[in-house]
Amino acid sequence: MGVYSGTVPTFLAGELADADKFLEVTNFMTATTAAWTSWAVAWTASAGTPAIGNGTLTSHYRRLGKTIDFRINLTAGTTTTFGTAGAAFRFDIPAGLTSVLTHTGSGLFLDASAGNQRYPLMWHIDASANLFRLWRTNNDTELLNNAPVTMTTSDALQFSGSLEIA
Repeated sequence: MGVYSGTVPTFLAGELADADKFLEVTNFMTATTAAWTSWAVAWTASAGTPAIGNGTLTSHYRRLGKTIDFRINLTAGTTTTFGTAGAAFRFDIPAGLTSVLTHTGSGLFLDASAGNQRYPLMWHIDASANLFRLWRTNNDTELLNNAPVTMTTSDALQFSGSLEIA
């Protein structure tokens, strides 16, 4: 798994690694090269309840000390529902991370029904709820299920980034 929460040891000049230091270095190297850890991301909305239906919602992360790298991908299927009209989406942060410092990053909304029109996004952490919130970069408003377009089958959201935990 791509999770390392220890402290990389320091070495003095000429010092040989003891078993504990060698294990820490091995664990760190394993976390940097192993497959990322998946988590069952919760998808909610500011109004109504979205449901992935036969679409796909995947989320993965890796932890290296106090840094969390993550990615979330959602592709709507024919039975995906998006909550009440005008609702803004929310996604939870990786499980067990409750002391995330506020960060922002980027993402993309793909409107498949309009020839794969792309809309750049920003995300930030709502620190009061430990949730990702998505914003449209062209007018600094939240991405809604009906703006910039009404979401439908094959539309996709993708966002990723790095977080620092306290």
